[in-house]
Amino acid sequence: MVIFITALFSPTDIRSFSAQILSLEEGFDFLNDLVGTGFVLVDVRLLDQSRIIPLPIEGFDGSPSSTAIRQLEEEWTNLLKSPDEKP
Repeated sequence: MVIFITALFSPTDIRSFSAQILSLEEGFDFLNDLVGTGFVLVDVRLLDQSRIIPLPIEGFDGSPSSTAIRQLEEEWTNLLKSPDEKP
């Protein structure tokens, strides 16, 4: 996957670049790290196989998200298990 990013690095310095990511969680943490260090996201798009998906920039506030995403994944996995698989 590739993330295409346009961000303000200062009031007069807008840059566009891309980053190769291994997972969505990694990409989201990368974007949150950028915001957390003071950069302002202008546009973010995810290239996944042949689809380009615009991401909502307001969803990135500078806080790490991978822990919360993993917790949600565990909850969904437990909810989707059949009754005989649950502990």
